[in-house]
Amino acid sequence: MTKRRIWKMPTTLAAFGLALALAFTSCGGNDNSGGGGSGFLGETLNLSGLVYTFDLEDGSFTRSDVSRQIVSDPPGGTGAITDGQLSFTFGRPATQYLNNMGDLFRWMGFEDMFYDFTITPAAAMGTFLWLETATSDTMNGEVWRGYTAETATSYTSRDVTYVFVDRDAAISGSGITESFVCNCEERADACYCEEWYDACYCYGTFSTHNFNITLREGWNALHSRLDSNLGVNNTVSMTRTISHENPGSPLRWILEEWNGSSVEPEPSGRALPGRTDARSPFGRARR
Repeated sequence: MTKRRIWKMPTTLAAFGLALALAFTSCGGNDNSGGGGSGFLGETLNLSGLVYTFDLEDGSFTRSDVSRQIVSDPPGGTGAITDGQLSFTFGRPATQYLNNMGDLFRWMGFEDMFYDFTITPAAAMGTFLWLETATSDTMNGEVWRGYTAETATSYTSRDVTYVFVDRDAAISGSGITESFVCNCEERADACYCEEWYDACYCYGTFSTHNFNITLREGWNALHSRLDSNLGVNNTVSMTRTISHENPGSPLRWILEEWNGSSVEPEPSGRALPGRTDARSPFGRARR
């Protein structure tokens, strides 16, 4: 099963993957959204909250009342969705499921999104987590935590990714600003221009901010936010920020099932630039 929501971003917009990280969160919010609080979540990750589906046509979220078995990747967690309520617990992952954290962060593009990306110590090991749903013996979906909102001139997408590290580790990088040109005649599946401007050409900038985060031994939440704004003369500005926190509302648990009853919340169903089908530890590519 492939995963979606890729963070990896090569250095031209034609290859920028704009989908964000899958979210797995601990309980602790006051709004039953499953979030709220510090980015450090301890040795045991307790996941809970109301589950929603997303309507691609009108951009609305609807409370789900389904019940589903949950299977974690990596294995080791226990729990389920019961009548639209997620409850799941995951302790310390088995050693065989841990990988070098520097390799994982580089795999999903941090060296492309930030200058001077570093992780210390270099020997830190860890993993990321997905929740997948199943009916009978067949995997049929996934549940993740995030939020998206769109207006006539803007698009915002937010996600939380949950990361286990086997020791304290510092990650840091310096922000970049990249210019891009998007031409849908050259690559129709990698451009927002037609949807945004009823045109095949647009241009603008993609930026990231400096960050310096200390991941503590155990489970940590990394929050990613992408803000896209439309200007005059077919211009676009996109900014991604990353923080060590576990936000509450409006983020929520979203159920996406392979049979199409729930879909990824992307604006107007347009293809995201640089969509890739390769599995990434920080995100999931559309099947």
